Amino acid sequence: MGLRFVGRNSLGGENTALIDNVRITILDNVEWLVSDQLGTPRMVFDKTGSLAGMKRHDYLPFGEELGVYTGTRTLAQGYGTPDGLRQKFTQKERDYETGLDFFGERYYASTQGRFISVDPLGASAIVADPQSFNRYTYVLNNPLKYVDPDGLDAKNPWADLTDEERKLLASKLTTVTGKNQMAAAQDAFNTMVKRGTKTDEQIANNVASVQNFVASLGHDENVWGQITSITTVNVSGDGKQSDVGFTIKDQKGFTDAVTAMKDPATGLRRFAWLGDHDWGDHKDSIREMAQDTGAASMHLESTNGARTTEAAHWDVSSFFTENTWGNVFKDTIPIYGGGRHINAGVRHLREGRATTAAVRQELKNKNLAPR
Repeated sequence: MGLRFVGRNSLGGENTALIDNVRITILDNVEWLVSDQLGTPRMVFDKTGSLAGMKRHDYLPFGEELGVYTGTRTLAQGYGTPDGLRQKFTQKERDYETGLDFFGERYYASTQGRFISVDPLGASAIVADPQSFNRYTYVLNNPLKYVDPDGLDAKNPWADLTDEERKLLASKLTTVTGKNQMAAAQDAFNTMVKRGTKTDEQIANNVASVQNFVASLGHDENVWGQITSITTVNVSGDGKQSDVGFTIKDQKGFTDAVTAMKDPATGLRRFAWLGDHDWGDHKDSIREMAQDTGAASMHLESTNGARTTEAAHWDVSSFFTENTWGNVFKDTIPIYGGGRHINAGVRHLREGRATTAAVRQELKNKNLAPR
């Protein structure tokens, strides 16, 4: 459960503001709001914390409030006691005259489980999910799992990122600058991670894949500065790390920056430039050395003739790892000239893509992601 603070201004009246987790009245009373997993305030306690003074609110799945004497609810249990609380379902303010909840972009009717106007965000409609084409529906008719923060979308993948990830990604997703940059980046990101998906799980996997991409390269200013935009996230399969497409300033600058990176946990070089090799038709191939057999390793390669677009995917590593060959070659990773394709082959197993979970674990092992 989460705690919410609702403050009433010093002049009284109906104006309220969210102030951390307390509601302060003009009589200097302090009340704590205890909310459920959706953020809906369910219990209100005064500063004594006494159960005798507790006020309670229950709701149907789509937000219609259950009144006192509905079922076994009684006044003695705290139901039906006036408390002036306007934050109702998912903490949206309810207009007492109309009974509608204000979601920012439009109003919602909890008695109907529908918005009263169409969704203006066309990008929220996903071909593979027919529910998303109903422009009045609330969170794809799954109100126990999802919330709609602004009346535009059932889910907001951008909100799943950390502040640092959003900061790093913003300039790579949009050319908009200034105060509107984050909003434009959010729209671009949400569209990108939803494109081509069929399920919510695939969207979440795309988000996790971008997070892994940022953790892999975003910590190095030289490498991240060479990346000009992130353009695509392509689903690789259930639970598999999605491929990430991006553009760069120039191939040499990007290659030099990537191959200069070290594994923070071991001090060994993370990547080797393998150049062009016929096996798999890879161009300007750059491969990462994983720490151990079976771990995930990153593979970067050019995808256009000008060598300004790149693709990143993650393979399952074979026996050529830091824990085996790394101890022999120390701070260098051997390049075999004309036999570069052999070097590439021994770097990964022919088992398809690594999972997002395996990539994240390898990043944790290398101190590139929080443990």
